[in-house]
Amino acid sequence: MVHVGGPWRSFRARYQAWLRDYPLLTNMVQSFLLWTLGNALSQIYESYTSLASVAMAQPELLGEMEILDSNENLQNSSLIDVRRGIYKMGVLSAYLSSQLHQFDFSRSITSGLYGGLFLGPVGNLWYKGLDFSVSKMLNPKTLPFLFLLAKVILDICIFGPVHVTVYFTWMKVAKGASLDEVKSKLIDDFLPTLIADSVYWIPIQILNFRFVPVPLQLTVVNVACIFECAGLSFLSQVGWSHAQEAHM
Repeated sequence: MVHVGGPWRSFRARYQAWLRDYPLLTNMVQSFLLWTLGNALSQIYESYTSLASVAMAQPELLGEMEILDSNENLQNSSLIDVRRGIYKMGVLSAYLSSQLHQFDFSRSITSGLYGGLFLGPVGNLWYKGLDFSVSKMLNPKTLPFLFLLAKVILDICIFGPVHVTVYFTWMKVAKGASLDEVKSKLIDDFLPTLIADSVYWIPIQILNFRFVPVPLQLTVVNVACIFECAGLSFLSQVGWSHAQEAHM
């Protein structure tokens, strides 16, 4: 019988040793990997919404089996169900295969590089510096609530806007966008994205700053960034207005 706890404890011990001995490099590598994964999830979600749109716009693709069944005088209902399932799986498989060929690996790598080259090193300094600076003004032992509140507010109000601005700028510049295109992107999508981003991060950072040791806080942020990155990648690609239309 294989015990998961043993390998997990071994990995956790090694990871904590890496964070202790090589904090900058460890945070850069994990940020790169998790932001690459987040962008990949974003592209999978975009493919899913595209598939749903195709199914709604062209229901005949999945309805052709009904016509075939009505033309056949089949008495075995289970055989009909099997044929219908095979046909629909074939349609889905063909579509997913086409989506795989359309997967933008450079976009995922670009997002990962943002995580590795910006969020990793900057976040490594930010969370250590944030804790150090706030603890100089508010004693975390005697004023724990104010200490926590100050850290969350500063993180949302300072790091949040920088993070969103740099991410959108990075992704647009990597695609060869001009300065005017970058400005247009920020004018259209910065504020609504920042608001949504803040709503997402406030409860996470409350728990993070309250219960997680400072050296591991960026790790929590990076894991949570998998889902944030998926959202930011989607908004970076389609824009806020198109994202709203896709869910109407």
